Amino acid sequence: MEHQNTVASTQQVRFVQVKMALLDFKVWLWTAIDFCANAATQVNGMFGPSIIESHGYSPQTAQALTALTNFMAFSGMASIAYTARILRGSSTAIALSNILTICGFLLALCSSNPNVHILALFVFSFASPQPAAHGPAWQMCNLQGNTKPAMAAAMASAFGGLGPLATAFVYRDEDRPQYTRGHLVCLLMTVACFVVTLVLRRVLAKENRRRDLDCGDLEGMSDEQVQDLADNHPHFRYRL
Repeated sequence: MEHQNTVASTQQVRFVQVKMALLDFKVWLWTAIDFCANAATQVNGMFGPSIIESHGYSPQTAQALTALTNFMAFSGMASIAYTARILRGSSTAIALSNILTICGFLLALCSSNPNVHILALFVFSFASPQPAAHGPAWQMCNLQGNTKPAMAAAMASAFGGLGPLATAFVYRDEDRPQYTRGHLVCLLMTVACFVVTLVLRRVLAKENRRRDLDCGDLEGMSDEQVQDLADNHPHFRYRL
C-alpha cells in the first residue's frame, strides 16, 4: 500500500491498547448505545409493511406507505451531520433523537386508532436511525491511539450490532395489529439508550473538568508509553 501511495500504517498492534479498550467502561457504554439504537432502527425496515397491512391496508398500499416511511428514515439519516453541528455535540443529537423515537412508540402504544399507528411509524422511522449513526461517530472521535479505536469499533460491531436480533423476536404475528410487545421492548431500549447517553456525557464532562484542573505530568515517559496512554493522555479532551 505504501508503494501505491495509499494510506498505510507501519505501527504494530498494541496489545496494551487492546486490553485498555476491553477494560474501559466508556467503550462498553458506547456499545450499549449502539445495541439499543440498532434495535429500534430496524422496526420500519423489518416490520413496516406488516404493521401497515395489519391495520386493514392492502399489500400494495402497505408497500407504497412503506416507501414513504423509508423516505422518512432516509431524511433522518441525511440530517445527521446538520443536527450534530446545530446542537453542538453528538450526545445532544442522540438524546433528541431518542426523545422523538420515544414519542413515536408511545403514540403506537397508547392509541388503537390505525391512523395514529401509521403516524407513529412515520415518527420513529425518522428519528430512530439517527442514534445508530451518531453513536459510532461520537465514539471514534473520543478514542485515541493506533489500536484502541479499532478494538472499540470491533466491539461495537460485534455486540452493538446484535440489536436487530432482539427486535426480530419481539414483533410476532399473534400481536397484530397493536404489536404491543414489540413496541414496548423497543420503547424500553430507546429509554435505555437515552439514559446511557446522558450518563456517558456526564462522565466525559467530569473527566474533562478533572484534566483542566490537573493536566498531569509526562516527564520521564517514552514516546511509546505516551502513545499507549491513548485517550487517557492528560492533554486530550473528550467531545460531548
